[in-house]
Amino acid sequence: MKVSCPRIQVVALLFFILASTTTRAFTTPGVPRTSFFQKQPLSPKSLSSELKSSTTAIEDAVTETKEKQPDLPSWDDLQARLNQVQEAENVNNKPALVTLYRDTNGWCPFCERVWLALEIKQIPYQEQLISLQDKPKWFTQMVPTGLVPAVLFHSDAMDVQAADQEEKEKPAPVRSLVWESLDILKALDEQFPETPRLIRDDLDEYQRARDIVSKTTTAGAQFIYGGRNQTLSEEEKQLKRVAFENALKDLNNFLQGQQGGGFCMGESISGVDIEMVPVMERWRYQLPLTINMTIYDKIKYPHLCQWYDAMDQYAPYTNRVAGDAYSWTAVASTFLRFFATGPNATMSEQTQAAIDRADAAAHALTQTFATSNTYDETAEARLQAAAKLICNHQAVVQDCTNSDPKSQKELPRAQKEAVADLALRAVVQSLMTTETPTLTMDNKADASDAARAVRTVAARMCVPRDMGAPAAQVLRKTLMQVAQSLES
Repeated sequence: MKVSCPRIQVVALLFFILASTTTRAFTTPGVPRTSFFQKQPLSPKSLSSELKSSTTAIEDAVTETKEKQPDLPSWDDLQARLNQVQEAENVNNKPALVTLYRDTNGWCPFCERVWLALEIKQIPYQEQLISLQDKPKWFTQMVPTGLVPAVLFHSDAMDVQAADQEEKEKPAPVRSLVWESLDILKALDEQFPETPRLIRDDLDEYQRARDIVSKTTTAGAQFIYGGRNQTLSEEEKQLKRVAFENALKDLNNFLQGQQGGGFCMGESISGVDIEMVPVMERWRYQLPLTINMTIYDKIKYPHLCQWYDAMDQYAPYTNRVAGDAYSWTAVASTFLRFFATGPNATMSEQTQAAIDRADAAAHALTQTFATSNTYDETAEARLQAAAKLICNHQAVVQDCTNSDPKSQKELPRAQKEAVADLALRAVVQSLMTTETPTLTMDNKADASDAARAVRTVAARMCVPRDMGAPAAQVLRKTLMQVAQSLES
């Protein structure tokens, strides 16, 4: 069964879809163009097999170095420890009930809606990442619009789950595909009625909330992007700014009228919050840099700030789907370069100043990696970071030692894969034992090279593309601790 209806035309979000498909043409400090964390953690058996077949070359090189740490576990050892924890915690043992097809960067706001809904409903899912610049033919043949997101419902797996895993003849596979984010959200409500209902378009208050959010995002887009229209007078640009500020005030006043909880519909999160958060999280971090406007302002918009705080404290959002301050700050100059560059590659002094501010702010945030405590450092976050690094360690090593990178050429790369490999294993060991990582090398040049490698990895990570914000925080902190031990 296929379901389709027109996409909600929220102008602001469409601009971010456009930006998501084009930003790889530019160079921005801290923003990876291709992910070396692209692989998802595998089951223990699959991961064990893959690791044994993929690490031989690097580990042979490590063996030949005098700096090899005799007490440092191999990748096989680390994987075995991870298996034990995963099996004890019953990780990755639930069959996926749906497949989410989303963008590789984690920037698509429509994908973020569906992704967040799956986390809220705690529906077991698997992901298939689609490059928006090079969509595979099978995807465009499968999805009529050729757009993400799309969700494949595993009706056969759902039938088995509904039967409480009773012994019975395996049903013939019957699966259905749904695309368009709003249609998917409705389908998730229908297919999983035991989970929290998110779309409440039967309620007048829900429709009112949607209207206010839509007016806010539309007014914001008209000001932020319309203001770059060179045909507009300064007076017209100012009118657009005032209209946006008035829309924010209306949204703030609406949120004031909700009874507790901080969400758009009060105590419980709803589809309105899910539609609203992708654009609001970007504006929170980027507008102060790009147009000198602060939305997270407790004096002007106290109730909107309470909404932000409620979202920040909401685990299904924060733990995996939300972007973090560094990632959105670092990518801000990329968006500026795309939207502000004219046909002759010209750029105004004002725009260049905004780009410089964004780049400087991103660099300043890298200096806080070692001490950041925005998120709780839970065992789950450490495990997620360790699993991602184990699964993708070979690609990570190659990326941080690449002498001819395609992107972020301003970041210094390491030279030796062997010493980078050692440093990353020290990082994973620390993540899994909670011990402060220490790594020393007799050769100062190799120690400096290894420190350079882990610092590069920290700057290359992007949230939520590579992992959730809490996992990224603890991984960046551990990477910095290893770097500091090498440099001491």
